[in-house]
Amino acid sequence: MSIDLEKRYSVEEYQSLINSVTFPVEINGDVFISLELLGSGHLHPVPPKPFFRESVVAFLVVQLYDYSKSGLCPGVVTASQGGFKIEDFPLSVNSGNGHPVRIIRAPDVSFTPRNQTRDLDAHQLHTFLGRPFTPSAIFEVEDISKRSNLANMRRKIRNEYMCARSTIRWAVVVDAEHETILVFHKTEDGRIVETYHDPATTLHAPNDILPGFFLEPLALMHSLEENLLSSSTEEEQNEEGNALCPYCREELDNIDAMVYHIRAAHLNRNRKRRELRKRARGKALSPRKRRKEDE
Repeated sequence: MSIDLEKRYSVEEYQSLINSVTFPVEINGDVFISLELLGSGHLHPVPPKPFFRESVVAFLVVQLYDYSKSGLCPGVVTASQGGFKIEDFPLSVNSGNGHPVRIIRAPDVSFTPRNQTRDLDAHQLHTFLGRPFTPSAIFEVEDISKRSNLANMRRKIRNEYMCARSTIRWAVVVDAEHETILVFHKTEDGRIVETYHDPATTLHAPNDILPGFFLEPLALMHSLEENLLSSSTEEEQNEEGNALCPYCREELDNIDAMVYHIRAAHLNRNRKRRELRKRARGKALSPRKRRKEDE
């Protein structure tokens, strides 16, 4: 099936198209990694992000993934290939009577609480043909130093991500290249509050959206500086000395290596042990795990 950027697609036609296309795809000489569906029905080709911005996306995914496993607010994290169908009923169309406008967007990073994901059916999990659903928080990594880019981002967040029927209530735009962070917060009464956040201070999420989640912009900047911009050698970076793992006494080069080692070698293993003890005591597993065992 050919890609026609002038055609207006229904959600069903969009689903059929993406099922038949192998990404990345070339359109008019340019390469794109995915297709979004706009409210007008037209396709919006999404180009790949430059290496620098994608490294910021990866940093944010890790932060949210660690948070999702902390127990503060279990949930599912997706990156820029994870799309959501957004449905709105704008009264500015159809002679003021409104009609459903369906949009499919893929934010760079998103977080959907587990109490929402457990209620999704197969159509919602595996296609865009099910009922619309949206996450609670998103991150976009973009250059908003240009006035046109900033205007487009504001329009996308205010009119699409935070439309009346969307559950997205916290959106953060990170422009690491220009050390700019723009935060959108949709209050319980529907107001959208937009603020610039000082990248030198900790960014805390609203407790009614992501309780206990915080982001250290300086840690992000340090990671970018150390891995992409710094000219220091590995020996200079490891001057802080070696450290011993408190669990197995393995010697690690630095604190970052220690954190990675503990997460990979001990935390996941401890979860498996708890699961085995749970079975031994005869406690019920979660419905999904029970179904998986029965198969």
